[in-house]
Amino acid sequence: MKFQTIHTKNMKSLIILLILTSLIGVIAPTDIVEDNKTFVPTKEWQEIKKGQSIPPGLHVRMNLQTGKKEAKLLEEDPPNKESALTLTDNPSEPPSESAEASKVRLEEALKGIPTDDFEYSEEKIKEITKKFRSYETLKEDMASLNMGIKTDFEIMSELFAKYEEIRSREHSTSELKEILDAFREMSHQIDNANEFLLSGGLEKLILPNLKNQSEPEIKISAIRLLGTIIQNNPKGQIAAFEKNVGQLLLKSLSKSTDNNELSTTIFGLGGILRKFPIAQKEILNKPGLKLLVELLNRQAVDYKIKIKCLRLLGDLISDYNDAILDGSLDKIKQYNAADIKGRLSETDYCKAIDEIFTIYRKDFLESLYATEDILEVLKLSKDMCQIEWSESPILRHTLLVIKNHFDRIRETDTDLDKNDVASVVRDLEHLNEFLFGHIVIKDEL
Repeated sequence: MKFQTIHTKNMKSLIILLILTSLIGVIAPTDIVEDNKTFVPTKEWQEIKKGQSIPPGLHVRMNLQTGKKEAKLLEEDPPNKESALTLTDNPSEPPSESAEASKVRLEEALKGIPTDDFEYSEEKIKEITKKFRSYETLKEDMASLNMGIKTDFEIMSELFAKYEEIRSREHSTSELKEILDAFREMSHQIDNANEFLLSGGLEKLILPNLKNQSEPEIKISAIRLLGTIIQNNPKGQIAAFEKNVGQLLLKSLSKSTDNNELSTTIFGLGGILRKFPIAQKEILNKPGLKLLVELLNRQAVDYKIKIKCLRLLGDLISDYNDAILDGSLDKIKQYNAADIKGRLSETDYCKAIDEIFTIYRKDFLESLYATEDILEVLKLSKDMCQIEWSESPILRHTLLVIKNHFDRIRETDTDLDKNDVASVVRDLEHLNEFLFGHIVIKDEL
């Protein structure tokens, strides 16, 4: 019972400490008073000196000008014109306890404290122990909380195993799609995307479904997974480029008539090509770039997919412009070798943009954001398409119609952001001036 004896001694010391702490506020004032003189109140405000005790029932205030505490006798009708924060003692409060009375009360309280030979009974110890859990019990509880938690690596390993199990038997489209979509959700984190590549996911899941998959839904899910893994991920771009994924996507682009598949394929191509001049050079040789431009002229292709394709081509032009502005000789050399602008000028790119902007004029009038997208491409392409566009009266007319439309919207109540509308109007004005400024001057003459 050695531990029990030490424990009771500690408890005794703690109880004494608590009682002394509770009484020190009563005993202390009379022990620390520097000046034992009692404050003598009058009907006038007087400063309360440090250490002075004051009788109850006085009017006490803090003088905000001097910062000192003052007191005086209460009046029947105290004036209410003083610009100071006033505090009044509560007459109902009992007077402070004297030091002698406090000492007596302390002695009475100490009588109830157990002596050094005090010990808890076995029953009492068991009763106290029941109220608390042991350290071992707490460890078991914490371990049980972690039982259901798995790392991303463990989840991906299970998904790979489940994919192989599904492939080894008859399976439904939804089963495979569910696995691919689960990988895609996890691959939004770049660490998981790279772990997918290190685990052979490109060879096990993506390539087989790009080459041999006859189910459009599965193929689309595989391309979406690919695009998610390689977006802004140089390791993913290099891995896909080395496995010739770009050519597989171009093949899909040339054969597919499904708008969903075409849209997803452009997404996958963009992931490989953006900010990667070597891939642009090798994948977008003349047949490759020509396939993208031909897509713009297909009548069965939805205009939103054509805009998506134009945005990709515009991004490639922007990559080249950024490299020139950056001034890095190595970058400039690589982008010059890719020669996106030169290759586009050898296709019907400028004519295709002119026709899209004119044919889908109604769609642009109805959507500010679609107009912003194609305007960005028009601005990026205006230098290389200036000669051809400046000879298109239909393009000039379309620019003016869309500009006037959004100009009117800017002057009316609209849910659109007026700054965005004003920006579109300015871009249309500048583009019109750049291409057809000489015609405006000729008309005025």
